[in-house]
Amino acid sequence: MNREFIYQSVGDLSEFRENVWPTLIRDLMPNHLLLGLVDQRDSAPAAGEDLGFAVIREEGEVAGAIVQTLPRRAVFSTMSPEAACFAYREWAREHGTPDVINGPDSSMSALLEEFSQRHPSQPICAKKLLSYELTEVIMPSQRPAGRMRLAEAADEDLLVEWGMRFNIECELPEADSPDPSGDERRRVQRVIERRARMIWEVDGTPVSMAGVTRVSRFGSTVAAVYTPDAQRGNGYASQLVAELSSHLMSQGAPRCMLFTDARNPVSNAIYQRIGYRHAVDFLALKNLPAE
Repeated sequence: MNREFIYQSVGDLSEFRENVWPTLIRDLMPNHLLLGLVDQRDSAPAAGEDLGFAVIREEGEVAGAIVQTLPRRAVFSTMSPEAACFAYREWAREHGTPDVINGPDSSMSALLEEFSQRHPSQPICAKKLLSYELTEVIMPSQRPAGRMRLAEAADEDLLVEWGMRFNIECELPEADSPDPSGDERRRVQRVIERRARMIWEVDGTPVSMAGVTRVSRFGSTVAAVYTPDAQRGNGYASQLVAELSSHLMSQGAPRCMLFTDARNPVSNAIYQRIGYRHAVDFLALKNLPAE
């Protein structure tokens, strides 16, 4: 089979979008993470970004894509097992071995199997994520005390603390940063500036947070949902995510999406009760072999 790997670092992203969008949008939910990363952005990297893009073609047709926006963290689209293995090898040669790769289970499982066969002594870390989709919000039957509001500059220190705890609990790569506090502060400042972080507060006291990311023409993604231990079990996160999702859809989002850790039955049950439906499994792979 004639298979091509076409790599692009920083350049005109409109051409990349035009190449991959018609194919990948046909199977939206397995590809929404990658498509959301490239939609509505220009080619100039923001602070802390490391842009890289690749199109995989088979017999001249788009067979898959890879996108990187954060250093050494690549996101794969759906693609055949053969294309996924080919794409990883070419990506590693072109861009270096990633720290983390993420993508739909169909693509990542093929890579995990190949790694196990070719590098049996390399202990690959695989984390299963569940991707959810919501098109109609079901409000909780009992509304907790409090209200949703936008995060403000005065909330910065608290959100940095919560964000660092969230990264550790969710075992995110951000938790392993050489400067986790500084990195999180810069992220918090950006999301406050973009009006992309919401707080649930009770009598003026913040008790839970949720964010919005990857706002795209096909929907918006809810992320960074966190409630400190002392405030859990009161329904704050459920109400916050329900109201935030309803707000996003009232502003024109065709759907809302979010990711959960497959190992957390509590969060998965909460989101299902407010209308989120499991759409597809993802895998995040760490400790990858060099090619």
